[in-house]
Amino acid sequence: MKIFITLFYFTIISFFIAIVAFFIQKNDETAVNEENYTVGVVFKAMDSEHWLSVRSGMIEAARKHNMKLIVMSAENEIAYAQQNKIINDLLDNKIDALIVSTTNIFHTDDFMKNAKLKNIPVFTKRI
Repeated sequence: MKIFITLFYFTIISFFIAIVAFFIQKNDETAVNEENYTVGVVFKAMDSEHWLSVRSGMIEAARKHNMKLIVMSAENEIAYAQQNKIINDLLDNKIDALIVSTTNIFHTDDFMKNAKLKNIPVFTKRI
């Protein structure tokens, strides 16, 4: 069962990275020959085998698409203020897209507005 869950998450993450790559390539017709694009990834936490496995899958998929990943996380899954600070810090740097596994879906307005102002696509679960 654990292998099935890991494969499922790997497939989902590869799909998200492929979407980000397509979105970026759609906006820029130049060929991607090197790590031209940077995707910020913010997890809930990195204190479990699950998130470590997800991170490994994302890194592998990013390599296939010549993308650079910046992977960060909060200390734990309830530290939404810390996660939002990490997200806003990433948005203040040069990233082309953001993937977030939110610690609290009710505290996303701040970083979503910041990303919209900077025209950075965000892939996350929101209500």
